[in-house]
Amino acid sequence: DVSLRVSAAAGGRNISVSAPGGIRVDLEIKDDNDPLRLVCPAGYDGWVFTRKSAGLPVEGEIRWDHRIWRCDASTRATVDWSCGFMRRETAWNWACMAGTLADGRSLGLNLAAGVNETGMTENAIWLDGRCIRVGTARFVFDRYRPGADWYVSTDDGRVALQFVPSGVRREKMNALVLASNFRQFIGTFTGFVRDDAGNKIPVDGLRGLMEDHYARW
Repeated sequence: DVSLRVSAAAGGRNISVSAPGGIRVDLEIKDDNDPLRLVCPAGYDGWVFTRKSAGLPVEGEIRWDHRIWRCDASTRATVDWSCGFMRRETAWNWACMAGTLADGRSLGLNLAAGVNETGMTENAIWLDGRCIRVGTARFVFDRYRPGADWYVSTDDGRVALQFVPSGVRREKMNALVLASNFRQFIGTFTGFVRDDAGNKIPVDGLRGLMEDHYARW
């Protein structure tokens, strides 16, 4: 009873979702001109490809029964696409953020630890659509207190953020051969990032995701 469609459009991509309960999503995400692309080894003979973009302009609306949320000039989106043959057991943390700064510039962020780290990383910020690579990410959180704050930073001092969760999507599954312990939190980021010139850019109240995931493939 749920349908999802992602299709190419002039200058971007369209997303449409239809689901029970009067849920309708119609969005157009503008094209990204400077995505992060990465291919790296995984385990003994595997490989992983990922393509990320964050802070993209988006138009459209989300309907849930009689409630309607419409995108405005400050609404931003993220595109995350991955494939490959990962390690048999993989655990990672992931941070993603997209929004508009007080001065009107777009800001996006993608940080990960535990995957895509065989001599390379998928860590970057996007400032007004321009991709800026950052260093190795470190996540600090209490796995046994899921509602507690998180902290994420990079070893080059370019990112230092606190994350306050406000909701969670979770799944725990053990099918012997396959297993997953997945928690994805939505919440609010505060702190700072630095551009490639070293200028500190305050982050205050931008929304995003934090993820804690163990998988046995």
